[in-house]
Amino acid sequence: MKKMMKAVICGALVLWFTLTLCACGEKGSYEFWQVDSQIESIEIVDIYGPINEPLQYDVLVTIKNHESFLKKFYKISFGTYIIGDSTTAYGVCIRVQYKNGDCEYINDHAQNRFFSEMPNNRYYGRRYCDQEEFLALLTYFGYVG
Repeated sequence: MKKMMKAVICGALVLWFTLTLCACGEKGSYEFWQVDSQIESIEIVDIYGPINEPLQYDVLVTIKNHESFLKKFYKISFGTYIIGDSTTAYGVCIRVQYKNGDCEYINDHAQNRFFSEMPNNRYYGRRYCDQEEFLALLTYFGYVG
């Protein structure tokens, strides 16, 4: 009986450990939907309102120097959620507007991409980063939380 209990506990621990390691993928730089040269504007925004309705947001900061912002942003290490539902970017986010009208919203635990040609179609990202590191970047560029 003790051997069986020991085997069950060891099996459960191995399963838990395996799932924990597999739940998050490799870390690396964030990959924007389009190349940097296609970015028209970068803003720090606060998204509010019901999630199932069109996004409502207030612009908190407009980033003037895109190159400086992107240089610092690319230093943040992002991981990928492998297990679990995609989440919605909500609250304080980075809003990237592209020249073709597409845009994406990024925060420390989610991303959303909206396509100008299909306004009701959105992509839910599965990337995450360290919240303190993300907020430090926003603060550096003028966000006061």
